[in-house]
Amino acid sequence: MPTIKRLEKKKVESDRRKERRKYYNNTYYQRIREYYMRTHPWCEKCLKEGKYNPASDCHHVVSPFQGELSDERKYALLTDANNFIALCRNCHNEIHQRQENNKKQKHKQL
Repeated sequence: MPTIKRLEKKKVESDRRKERRKYYNNTYYQRIREYYMRTHPWCEKCLKEGKYNPASDCHHVVSPFQGELSDERKYALLTDANNFIALCRNCHNEIHQRQENNKKQKHKQL
């Protein structure tokens, strides 16, 4: 039986992903994030419920990548520790899943 040779798929990095990587790899942001995570070792959402789960993710309350923001505004939101919340993986995924569902609901209404 003949073998079909499949073409390798090239990994094409989206512009959105490139932009995020550029900001997240910024040394100043990484230092602020690291400091915040050191000073907030527990998931802040779980703490409100009386649970102690270690935080693994630093979530931005207001996303620096929503809408058409200027580079200066994106950077300001990205590096503002008042815009951070330390979360465990489950809570972080839950928040993003809820946001994704809200987007889908809005598109259905249109």
